[in-house]
Amino acid sequence: MVRGDSGKERERESMCYNAFHSLEDLEVLDLSWNQLVSVESSMLSSLRNLRELFLGHNSIATLHPSSLISQVALQELHLPNNNLSSLQEVATATQGLANLTFLDLGSNQISTPCMGSSWIVFPSLRNLSLNSNGISRLDLSNCSFPNLQQLNLTHNNMSQVEAGSFRATPVLVELSFNMNPLDISQLINATLPNLTMLHLSSMNPPLNESMSAYLKNGVFETFQGLEFLSLEKCKRSFFGMEALRTLILQGCQITAVTRNTFHYARKMEFLDLRDNSIKLIKPRAFLLKHMGTLLLSGNKILTLSRGVFTPLKKLEILDISHNHLFTYNKYDYPSPFAGLRSLRKLDLSFQSPRLPICPPDKVLQGLGNLQYLSLKGNPSLLFLNISFDLPEQIFSGLTSLEQLSLSKNDLRNISKKTLRGLSSLKYLDVSGNPLTCSCDNAWFQNWSVSEPNIQVSLLGSYHCFGPGTTDRLFAYEDFSFCFETRGIYFFIATTVITLCFLFTVLVYAKFGWTLRHGYYLLRGWGFKRLRQKGQEYQYDAYISCCSQDHEWVVNNVLEKLEVQGEPSLRLCFGPRDFAPGEYYIDNVQNGISQSRKTLCVVSDNYLESEWCSLEIQLACSKIYYQREDPLVVVFMEEIPNYRNAGEGYCLCALACGLPICSWCGNVVGTRRGYIDLTVSFLTHTCESAAEQHSPIYSRKLVGRFV
Repeated sequence: MVRGDSGKERERESMCYNAFHSLEDLEVLDLSWNQLVSVESSMLSSLRNLRELFLGHNSIATLHPSSLISQVALQELHLPNNNLSSLQEVATATQGLANLTFLDLGSNQISTPCMGSSWIVFPSLRNLSLNSNGISRLDLSNCSFPNLQQLNLTHNNMSQVEAGSFRATPVLVELSFNMNPLDISQLINATLPNLTMLHLSSMNPPLNESMSAYLKNGVFETFQGLEFLSLEKCKRSFFGMEALRTLILQGCQITAVTRNTFHYARKMEFLDLRDNSIKLIKPRAFLLKHMGTLLLSGNKILTLSRGVFTPLKKLEILDISHNHLFTYNKYDYPSPFAGLRSLRKLDLSFQSPRLPICPPDKVLQGLGNLQYLSLKGNPSLLFLNISFDLPEQIFSGLTSLEQLSLSKNDLRNISKKTLRGLSSLKYLDVSGNPLTCSCDNAWFQNWSVSEPNIQVSLLGSYHCFGPGTTDRLFAYEDFSFCFETRGIYFFIATTVITLCFLFTVLVYAKFGWTLRHGYYLLRGWGFKRLRQKGQEYQYDAYISCCSQDHEWVVNNVLEKLEVQGEPSLRLCFGPRDFAPGEYYIDNVQNGISQSRKTLCVVSDNYLESEWCSLEIQLACSKIYYQREDPLVVVFMEEIPNYRNAGEGYCLCALACGLPICSWCGNVVGTRRGYIDLTVSFLTHTCESAAEQHSPIYSRKLVGRFV
């Protein structure tokens, strides 16, 4: 690419012969601002591969028919801001350029583009710009643009359009009439079947109510495929079409949006309503299920009604900046954005007037997919101290938020709790805020520097404010004193713990045995209190015997204690009282636990039985867990080898509370001797129980049993 030098003191009527002789492969040449008067054929003869040529802002008044004869590959020709007056002359100079698709003739003097005796043809041209040429009357009947798709006629003082002009542009897609005093009713009979974009912005005079009648009476009926319509700075609302995709109504002085405003534009995807006077948006005013972008900035919207955005299921970009939201602290609905599940970008910046406000906690609820949020330029009590006045839950549901702007909000402190829920945050802008040089912001300084996944915008430019501070940068402020208090707290805590430990050791060494004695006294008193409450038992005693002694137990024990005894006792005897169908071990355990005592009828067969050994072990468990002596032992016969009798025998001895040797020394003689020994055992162990008037332990009953 070669750019020609420009000079105010140097004027050139033409370039030198073969000036670009050595640049045969050149594709882009810019000769703008060189005060060229003409373009000779010899000047560019060697540039056969040239694709783009810029000749704007010169003084070219004519083009020689052979000026561009060598540029067979040329695709774009830029000739704006020259003195050309004839489109015929340009067509003649470019007639051999079969690849030419772009031609810019803006700001020239071509006031009658298609006037002349000969036919003007641009066979391959797709984009033609004739803006600012003073064209007052458009007549393209003597021209042919078979492939033209874009035509720019902006700012031409145009007031008349011939009906058949657009027959020369059968495939025209985009047409611009911006800034022309044109009565657009002249477009009613225009033949533009492929037109999708129409620009009618800043019409002079503006569209008024009478012109709106033309709109309503079918001025757009010819444009069945129109998808983009720009009516910027018009003066009346829109009467749309079904195929419309993009609509720009910027600066049209619209005051309200109702349900019928866009009734005929249900397929709209882009709507620009910026810089109007909208104060009211009625519920369900936007029944536009395909809407992706909605721009409402620069209006006077006071509040957002419930359901105003509910139909916009596909909305991704919403701009409500420069409005009057939150002005009177009135909220028709605490979550106006709840239905916008597809919203990616939300701009709520620069709301005015800046009065003290208190938004609800749920104002941003339902925006789980939001990625960009701007709240800058709202210096009121909303952000005066973000750690107190801004609700801590206001950002709690924004789990997908990546960019957050809080700049120019007069922030003093930034709360860690407020930003804690922003798990996806990547960009934070808090510039233009007078952050205080206090310990409240010490965490933010460390976090903004050390957090690797979050970029804090313009961190080095943040100024630090506070008592006694000058113009210092926040990022370089020394906050180390804020963390020294932690050491003091640690010293105090460790000192208290050490003193408590020393005091405990001293007390234990001085009064250890006294405290231990008191502990056991208190423990004994507690157990006594618990034992006084007693326990309800189903049986007075459980009879443990082997199967060979069942007959003796039935005839002697059950008969005397249950039938003949006064009062009669209730005994648990396995063959009679066990629940049928249950496991034997479960019956044994239930019987022992539901009996006050366990009566062990001991014989040689008893000591050899594993089941009897298990029963006596289960009974002895009460000694350890309930601190009771549950055993009453009856020996049916002499047991010579009592020292080798096994574990069960020794447990019986321990249960009686007597030394094994002395107790076993009394076990001699006949069966009557064993019963006398058992009587002595019951009398020795059950004195306390007899005092409690338990029937099984009374001396009178024991005597009768004997």
